Amino acid sequence: MSAPFLRLFLVGCPRSGTTILQSCLGAHPRMFTFQESRLMRTTSGRRAVAARLGVASRVAHAQMSAIYAELGLDAADCRPHFFQAGYVRDFAAAVDRACLAAGRDAWLEKTPDHLHHVGRLSRLIPGVRFVHILRGGFDNVCSLVDVTRKHRNWSTRPLTPREAFERWAADVETSLACAGRPNHLLVRHADLVASTESVLRAVDRFAGLDFHPAQLAGMELGRIASDAEPWKKGVSGGVSLPDPTRYRDLLAEDERAWLLARVAPLQARIDALSFPRATAPVPL
Repeated sequence: MSAPFLRLFLVGCPRSGTTILQSCLGAHPRMFTFQESRLMRTTSGRRAVAARLGVASRVAHAQMSAIYAELGLDAADCRPHFFQAGYVRDFAAAVDRACLAAGRDAWLEKTPDHLHHVGRLSRLIPGVRFVHILRGGFDNVCSLVDVTRKHRNWSTRPLTPREAFERWAADVETSLACAGRPNHLLVRHADLVASTESVLRAVDRFAGLDFHPAQLAGMELGRIASDAEPWKKGVSGGVSLPDPTRYRDLLAEDERAWLLARVAPLQARIDALSFPRATAPVPL
């Protein structure tokens, strides 16, 4: 049975531009979007064995009920499940209802680390499509280091450049492995900055939408970010040119040289992607 709504998940390494792309896509008059659900992290069993067996977390029901309320739905509609799969299927149906209530026929969920659950989400949510965004390695790693130093509620502790590099590299490898798969679109952050409308048009075509000029201005930040996420405050007014000096003094000279050398091989693979890299989506 085909899905009655266009269902998109926006994924990628944290600090890669997922929020600004969500803002632009969410400004489409047919698109419904919302704050990060953290669906898979919220509902997964906390112990390794439970997670491997697909058993849901003991706190999944309470946390998912809160998400239903944030979507404008009755929290009582959230049913308890023993397995995570039940929560995931119900979540998609719940967002469909919220989308319909908002007068939209497409929805976009953005939680960066859903990147590592695309296979399971594909099996559980009919017709789902994934948009991946990849940011240049040096800037993405520096942004991870910077945000963890400034915002302790983003991470339990500041990341070292090596730890941030390993996170970026693992996430980029995961996205690159999806290149050429049906219902996956890979977008470079650099292209979004340099050719914003062209990239948005490509994503819209992939999603099954027509481009709308409102997307260039983005949407109100309060609809996709909470007060507990101050690191997102700079996302407003559409895509803007990054400050080339932003991370000039973040790293010591030897750290900077080390990072530039480490990101180079994987950066070359990102740069080699076509504009944009996509396969035709499976028809709904």
